[in-house]
Amino acid sequence: MPLWKVTCPLKMVLFLWLVFYNRNLTWEVLQQKGWMGPGRCSLCLQDLETNLHMFSQCPISIFIWYDLSISFGFPHLSFSSVQDGIRWWSGQRVLWRSLFAHTCWLFWKWRNASIFQNSRRPVSALLSYIKAYHDF
Repeated sequence: MPLWKVTCPLKMVLFLWLVFYNRNLTWEVLQQKGWMGPGRCSLCLQDLETNLHMFSQCPISIFIWYDLSISFGFPHLSFSSVQDGIRWWSGQRVLWRSLFAHTCWLFWKWRNASIFQNSRRPVSALLSYIKAYHDF
């Protein structure tokens, strides 16, 4: 897997490595370590927050990926496990891998702002931020 060949800052590459190996601190991982918390996805506030849910199955992430797919030709994102996601990601062009990494990073930042700064911005604001970040 050409993870280290992604054109984005090293912190995003390291973050993506954590996501791929389920080491980033989602509520699922924190609860396995004995932490107490809501456990719900910080994006949709419905299901258990896991990497698979947050980046692929959450209604908000599905909407974001769909919009990127329609607007800019980003390949449709659909997988049922993190390993499927890794295979999908590995088969994409460098541009799409970088866009995926940046978008996942922005999901994570939006999620952290909603938890640590008690800031629930609308999904349209997240989508606008993603598009502005990528200069679309």
